[in-house]
Amino acid sequence: MESIDWTQIDDYTFVKLVGEMLTQLGFVNVDYQGVGPDGGIDLFATELVPFTVQGRIPFRWAIQCKFSRKGVNESVNDAEVRDIEGILRSERYQAQELRGYLLVTNRKVTQNVIERLRGTDRRSQFRAAWIDGAGIENLLRQHDQIYDRYFGKRPYLPIGPPAVITSPRAEVAVRIRTTGEKMSIPVETKAVIDTGAEITVIPPSVSHQIDAKPVGMQHIQTTAGQLLVNVALVEISLEGNFFKQVGAVVADVPYVLIGRDFLQGMTVVLEPNGAIRVYPEKNTP
Repeated sequence: MESIDWTQIDDYTFVKLVGEMLTQLGFVNVDYQGVGPDGGIDLFATELVPFTVQGRIPFRWAIQCKFSRKGVNESVNDAEVRDIEGILRSERYQAQELRGYLLVTNRKVTQNVIERLRGTDRRSQFRAAWIDGAGIENLLRQHDQIYDRYFGKRPYLPIGPPAVITSPRAEVAVRIRTTGEKMSIPVETKAVIDTGAEITVIPPSVSHQIDAKPVGMQHIQTTAGQLLVNVALVEISLEGNFFKQVGAVVADVPYVLIGRDFLQGMTVVLEPNGAIRVYPEKNTP
């Protein structure tokens, strides 16, 4: 997982980035506050919440953005998030018919802020939520067009000839090792290529064999909700053709699962015979 260079943008640009990201996530009627006194609110957006009987009900969020060029090396503290209910109830925002407050930041969020948001969520008529620095970086990695627009196109890694997989979910041979100065001896195992998966996942058995050390935590979205999981930096060789570094989630799976993070910077072509060919984008036939 590459480090995002937040020095390339400023506060105003971050608000625009957040608005675009919310639109990509399905929010509608995204309204920017613009420059000037805003009571701490930077934009408004409507989430269409599905209900079985009533259909999709609009839920209007007031969104406050907190940006730092230091990214996750800096935190949002409780002095920066005050009187959430007072802001949402103020006369100037009555026409918005607000139902919730959303904090979006590229920084860490302190525990005091988290407790304040949870308190608002529990004790008031309003909902409160947040997306922290790890969360926004994870979303950016899943939305290449937004990433490229604000931070420039990601560089290609030098890779070799195309890999050939016999079917969309066939088992393939991979070699996997830890990366860095103390690179481990590669372990040969089997994997599944799944172009529908966002991330690469390795089972604990493989993680233990290569002595993969967690380098941090990452938020991932599943059908059960958002989870915080361990991430280890590993290098994977597909069919012996090339090694590429990815941040792999360690989870209880029976095999290595190769996701789109490994395939980034490549083009996946489905052949008429059911085979998949993986090419560097610049070498696509």
